[in-house]
Amino acid sequence: MYFDQTDFLNNYQAAVDELDHVDQILSELRQKKFKNIFFTGCGGSYTKFVDLRPMMFKKLPIPFMIAAPDELVKMYDAEVTEDSLIVAGTKTGETTELVAALEQIKKEKPQCTIISFIGDENSHLEKTRVVDYRIKSIDTDANLLELGWFISNFTQEASLSQLKMQKSQLAEMGAKVAAGIADLVPATLNHVNNTDITKMQMWVGSGTVWGEVCCFANYLLEEIQHIKAQAINSGEFFHGPFELIDNNQPVSVVVNSNANRKEDLRVVDFVTKFAKDPLIVDVKEFDLAEFDEDLRTYVEAYALNHYFDTMFKMYAVKTGKSAKTRRYYRLLDY
Repeated sequence: MYFDQTDFLNNYQAAVDELDHVDQILSELRQKKFKNIFFTGCGGSYTKFVDLRPMMFKKLPIPFMIAAPDELVKMYDAEVTEDSLIVAGTKTGETTELVAALEQIKKEKPQCTIISFIGDENSHLEKTRVVDYRIKSIDTDANLLELGWFISNFTQEASLSQLKMQKSQLAEMGAKVAAGIADLVPATLNHVNNTDITKMQMWVGSGTVWGEVCCFANYLLEEIQHIKAQAINSGEFFHGPFELIDNNQPVSVVVNSNANRKEDLRVVDFVTKFAKDPLIVDVKEFDLAEFDEDLRTYVEAYALNHYFDTMFKMYAVKTGKSAKTRRYYRLLDY
């Protein structure tokens, strides 16, 4: 089974349940006077921060930066002060460069505040005690439901009635997302089965799902499946990459539902004319238009993340490769 709706919905509800804990943390953070915020992580967590960058500009009242751990301690060391908030994301809590960076920051600026979304229990990062607040990131690195809620409610606490309404909407959205992914499975499986994995794939997207497009191309297809892939922002598609499009170039387009939708649809119009059987994934297929706009911003990214996980399982069957068949990752010193 490529997509287990029951398992998905259980994890989804667990993430919604964790929002009460996020609210408690936010209540404490609002008592502090932060001067800036840094979001840091590697791989999938980094791209999830990128997903919500437009929301950060809209909701955060102070300067913020998304930086890799090494960049954070070497390039922005002067900007990280005891009045900074560091938000880190990690699935395992074992990523060497992230743990080392947070330890160094806490040693040099002990009064700064560090929050981490950690997926696994009893991680090395949590045991180091450099993290002031830990959010249980259900089965992932930076759970988009929790991260989106954190950013959206960072500035001020909404009324109890509004919070209750939004949490109720979030719970309802889970069933919509599950049904949407299940509906996409047959066409997606047909696409995967008919894809020549020796050819480089082009993945195009933008907006609040851009991070997920990058994550799938870079970390799931290339890193684990060893399938060459390139993520192209739809705003850059007509500045070079479109010249590669023909019947021999595999191309897929993710269409977002918000401000950059027209640019994505412009790409769709082009590739449907000149490419052979392009895969088009429209996040509107998750049928979330009736819900609060802020909630849709991160739930659509969450939905795409799990859709890509489902496609990844299909490719794993096709290639025989999984996270256990890597060439170098945690096998060599590098």
